[in-house]
Amino acid sequence: DGKNSPKRQARLAVQALIFNYLCRWLAPVLVFTTDEAWKLRHGQDHDLHCHDFAKRHKYQLPSIEEYRAKEGAKELREIFAIRKEVTTALEKKREIILNSKEKFTNSQVEIVCFVNEKANQLLKGIDMKELAMTASFEVKLERDIEEHMENQSVPNFMYLEKSINIPHGVTTETHYRLTELPKCSRCWRYEPQDEPHLKDLGICERCYEVCYD
Repeated sequence: DGKNSPKRQARLAVQALIFNYLCRWLAPVLVFTTDEAWKLRHGQDHDLHCHDFAKRHKYQLPSIEEYRAKEGAKELREIFAIRKEVTTALEKKREIILNSKEKFTNSQVEIVCFVNEKANQLLKGIDMKELAMTASFEVKLERDIEEHMENQSVPNFMYLEKSINIPHGVTTETHYRLTELPKCSRCWRYEPQDEPHLKDLGICERCYEVCYD
């Protein structure tokens, strides 16, 4: 992503939080290593072991109770539960075919996930492709399964797994196929490269915009 991309800025903010917390937690055990890492990040004038760990700062992570009470936290847990069901099913599939020629990673897989009405409302506006790290992730209602299977424009989708054990009444049935999209040589995602300039460079549109615009 570009330097000013909200996704990139959000990821950097999370990485900074993780770094600060890991250094503090490991400081009593890895005294010199954590102090050296801290100074590289915050400057030589900042000593980790002189830092007031008890002082609450503006980037303090919430407690479990505070997090669970936040608006949208319940929905977020349900979304991650759906993601877990799909990625776990893919992992089981990989174990079954471990010694076959059909080896694959999540980034090579196109997913069609049939869900009930509640899950469909839950996933509206959510980029499940990004969340599950797949080549594509399409969400459809359960009643559209037969139509999907008969649709010859999207052949070769195979049944993966049906789950009715996700909390809060969410059910899913997942179908998958290996993508035929080319692999971007920069980000390693499987994305369309339909334009001539993308084919020549071997990169996706997102990477082209970052590198050349």
